[in-house]
Amino acid sequence: MESSLRGYGATTQFALVSYIPEPLGSFLTDLRTELVPHCRLHSHVTLLTPRPLASPTWALIDELRRETAKLNSFEVELSGLDVFPVTNVIYLSIGRGRREIVEMHDRLARDMFAHKEPYPFHPHITLAQEIPEDSVNEVFARACARWEAWDKPRSFSVDELVFVRNVNMRGWEDLSSHPLKAE
Repeated sequence: MESSLRGYGATTQFALVSYIPEPLGSFLTDLRTELVPHCRLHSHVTLLTPRPLASPTWALIDELRRETAKLNSFEVELSGLDVFPVTNVIYLSIGRGRREIVEMHDRLARDMFAHKEPYPFHPHITLAQEIPEDSVNEVFARACARWEAWDKPRSFSVDELVFVRNVNMRGWEDLSSHPLKAE
């Protein structure tokens, strides 16, 4: 693991996510790939949106260990689908658990992790992005139909956060895992 950003260039991004457990995780990952075939991301909830960070990676991980050790696990329940108006990102809304996600984001998105985010933080699960403008309605309708057909639980526990890095847009890699305290 690299100890700093030196040598990475300006396109290194870091984020903090919680992967969605099975069986919902695979369903959402497969749905995302179905809607946007070139997308290969595992389904997740983002706690810290992608951002460049100047501190050494080891220091970032140490700070996350200190901060996440104070945080409790919590339940998330997913609700309906929607579309962000400016970006045409199709996403699943978060009902129960939304407050906890916002509180974690606000607690962690400062000091070493501070970054001016391009949009206000809005907890969600992305299903499709970077789709042609003229395809948004059709992709949204397909996503809604598949979500309505899902007959298994639409909730899950957030009990671990994963710090990830993307260098030069080549894909995300897991750097460290951070378990949350059981309530």
